[in-house]
Amino acid sequence: MCIDINEAEFFTRVAFFEYLEPEEREVILKKRLDYLHTMQQMADEGDCAHGMGISMSNAQRVLAFHTQRVRNEYQWVVTWLEEMQANT
Repeated sequence: MCIDINEAEFFTRVAFFEYLEPEEREVILKKRLDYLHTMQQMADEGDCAHGMGISMSNAQRVLAFHTQRVRNEYQWVVTWLEEMQANT
């Protein structure tokens, strides 16, 4: 199974998880965690104004929004994996 998927493919696969084996679900979620971790690291490296009281430019606001979205999705996937493992 190809697991290098874009965002639309990821959410489509998740929507149809009931048709996949638990092992396939876990592979998809772990691959997404890897991707989100990489995105979070990249965003953190570019986040120099955060917490310094510096006014944010429009680009920094977009980056801050994206970073928060990535962190929320990361936690969502971690929680889902924990629930899957608890049910096995």
